[in-house]
Amino acid sequence: TVWCWQDKIEAAIESAQCFVFVGTSLSVGVTHTVLKHAVSNKVPIYNYGMEPISKLLTAETKRNSKMKVEIDKLAVYDIIGDCSKTLPALVAKLKEARK
Repeated sequence: TVWCWQDKIEAAIESAQCFVFVGTSLSVGVTHTVLKHAVSNKVPIYNYGMEPISKLLTAETKRNSKMKVEIDKLAVYDIIGDCSKTLPALVAKLKEARK
C-alpha cells in the first residue's frame, strides 16, 4: 500500500539537498509536501518543463486552495523547454557540482 512508502518518502524529502521536478503540473500531493519543505529549509528546486513554477503554482492554487506556498521564498531554477533537450543540462550541472 501507499502508506508503507510514506516513511521512506518523508526521509528522502528531509535529506534532499535539492529537488528536481520534470514535467510536473504540481497537482500530485507529494509535490506540495516537497514545496513546503523547500520553503522552510531553503532547498533549491530545479524545474524542467514547459511552464515556470510560479505559473504552475498560480494555476494549482486557484484549483486547490490548500496548495498555498510562498513562491517568493523558493529558490527555483526554471529550465523551460522540451525535457528531452533540457535534461542534459541537469547532467552537466550535477557533474559540475561533484567536482
